[in-house]
Parts: sequence; C-alpha cells; structure tokens
Amino acid sequence: MSWVYGRGFTKGYPFHKIFPAASLYVKNLKRLGYKDASSYLQRQEAKIWIDDILENIPVDFALPIHDSIIVKNEEAIKALEWCRARHPEIIFTTTNL
Repeated sequence: MSWVYGRGFTKGYPFHKIFPAASLYVKNLKRLGYKDASSYLQRQEAKIWIDDILENIPVDFALPIHDSIIVKNEEAIKALEWCRARHPEIIFTTTNL
C-alpha cells in the first residue's frame, strides 16, 4: 500500500516523477484539507460521468461503471465520438467484450 503525500510507505514508486502534474494537483488538494481531497475528486468524477455524460449521451442505452460507459455495440462509435467531442481532456477508447 502506498500513500501519496501521506505518512505511509511509498518504496520504489516515484509518483511525483512519473506524474508531475497529477502529483502537484493532489498535493495542493491535500494542503487545503487532506480529509476532503478524495471526496472532492469523487464529486468531480460524478459531475463528468453521471451529471454530464450519462444524462446527455445521445444513445438509447448507457450504463456507467466507474470511469466507463457501457453502450450497445451498434452505438459505440456514436457514443465514442460524442464523448471525445464533449470532453477532449479525457482519453476515450472502445473495447468489444
């Protein structure tokens, strides 16, 4: 187990070197109130995936699972293109399971 900017042990995992932008973001969040950092990030994720994508995606069926959306196979390309246009800051991909 490792704790980013916590008091725990992070042997051999230089998070701040591998992900400098994310590292600085998390560090600043924790500086403001480390106990609220994870709930803040969860609320931000919900705003994107539930309040925006799930509520507005132009397909007949969409089911969110964590940071994914399950859609009908025949609507996957339409959903993918819409998500990419709506949130270009997120890398969207498709898989056919």
